[in-house]
Amino acid sequence: GAKYRGAGYIQLTWKEDYYKFAKYIGDDDILNQGCIYVSNNYPWESAGWYWSKLKKINNKINENPDFSVEEVTQMVNGGDKALDERKKAYEKCCEKIKK
Repeated sequence: GAKYRGAGYIQLTWKEDYYKFAKYIGDDDILNQGCIYVSNNYPWESAGWYWSKLKKINNKINENPDFSVEEVTQMVNGGDKALDERKKAYEKCCEKIKK
């Protein structure tokens, strides 16, 4: 329900994922209090955990440097919602890195 809606800089969602994150961090209040607690106490940690531990996106990118924005979007969102905005943001980041 609403207690386990998106929280953190990458939206941690669903009770099962909150449970896994709480076990990883070792803080039962994550599961007991939900999204507001995560947003206030673990916004970066939950994003890093989601990206590298739950979805293992870092590993996939390291294995395949051509891993696309579309593939990441599919893994994170299960679809292509806001894909154009993500592509633009990625291109902007790449331009800044080249400078």
